[in-house]
Amino acid sequence: MDKLTLREFYTSSALEYHITARFSAFSGLSNVCGILFHHAMEMYLKGYLCLKLDVKQLTNFGHNLSKSWKAFKRDFAGSGLERFDETIRALDQHESLRYPERVAPAGAMTVIINISKPKGSQISNSKLNKGRQFNLVVDDLDDLAKLILEKSKINPAAFAQRFNKDAQEFLKRDNKSVIW
Repeated sequence: MDKLTLREFYTSSALEYHITARFSAFSGLSNVCGILFHHAMEMYLKGYLCLKLDVKQLTNFGHNLSKSWKAFKRDFAGSGLERFDETIRALDQHESLRYPERVAPAGAMTVIINISKPKGSQISNSKLNKGRQFNLVVDDLDDLAKLILEKSKINPAAFAQRFNKDAQEFLKRDNKSVIW
């Protein structure tokens, strides 16, 4: 598969994950929401990276967002991307939710999803009741997707128009990152 076709596949997959993640956020499907956003960001990043790396190199990233993010940021040094480092770190933790046996030994688990960052409060990834707390802010993830697409020089509207009106509704609903 040529690199441009692969990039298109990654971007389309990223948008499908992104739309499904936003739907799950609005629907309160907290256990899968972060996993879906994780996959969306992974696909967005690999959609950029596939133009410069071979398939084996991409595969070596696995599902580790931090590694993919670091590789992406190398090409844009000094452009303020570090503001998303915490978002990536927090989202990367959601990958463990794919495997309940990895989370269960820690005890209770709480997943908190906010569409927008709560005013006047800090979101914490601290231990809660001897368990783990997972947090996400949909606005931050929408902003991150926008940034990756812009840096990748991808026209998101061209991809979004491929989806039916229901999918487009969940992509656009309360989405402050107006790129669709």
